[in-house]
Amino acid sequence: MVAAYGSVWVTAFRGETLVRVDPDSGEVLGETAIGAGPEGVAAGFGSIWVVAQDAGPLVEVDPETVRVRDRVEIGVGARLVTVGRTAVYVSHFADDVVLRLDPRTREVTRSAKICDGPQGMQVVDDRLWVSCTYADQVLALDATTLEVETSVSGATSPDAMTSTPDGRLLVVAESGPTVVAIDPATGEVLSSTVLGAAAPLYDRANLGVAVSGGQVWISSFGEDLVRHVPLSTR
Repeated sequence: MVAAYGSVWVTAFRGETLVRVDPDSGEVLGETAIGAGPEGVAAGFGSIWVVAQDAGPLVEVDPETVRVRDRVEIGVGARLVTVGRTAVYVSHFADDVVLRLDPRTREVTRSAKICDGPQGMQVVDDRLWVSCTYADQVLALDATTLEVETSVSGATSPDAMTSTPDGRLLVVAESGPTVVAIDPATGEVLSSTVLGAAAPLYDRANLGVAVSGGQVWISSFGEDLVRHVPLSTR
């Protein structure tokens, strides 16, 4: 899910819809059909972007009307989506590549194979960071060319990622789960904090991470709970 345009937007995987929720009351304000397997969702360029994993398109939704604006074919097996300053990015888990969509021209650029199991993504400055769940790597790609510039190890089954207000990159590894803080300028691992004893998920599900109220919040599928730790300790 993502919070944007005064609402919370949630993908309903089995329901094949995108749902708009009032952040204060929790009331459903609208929903629209996306296609089979809606999963990743992001906001940017005046739209909501949703990956229909099992149907094949990247779906653009108008946040005012909650209606589909466009569908861009990207192939079955794509997983997550994020938005940078000039482009929309999709991690294609099945093909082991990353896609870059120009929101103005709708041109899609496809990277070479970058790693096994690309999933979580975060744009920091001019780099697109990608977690490679099966390869136990975190990669930094040039945000325009999609060429790999940096590879960071030290996380077992890295999954979700986000950035902090002071510019650090946070990666949540499924093993634990574990929160790994990385300096995006150098690729240096700043800290690694194990939160539990959960095993890697092996594509049964994904983890989520968010920074709010001075805390890092992590959904732990294998433990059936949500964990949180102070942001200051990362």
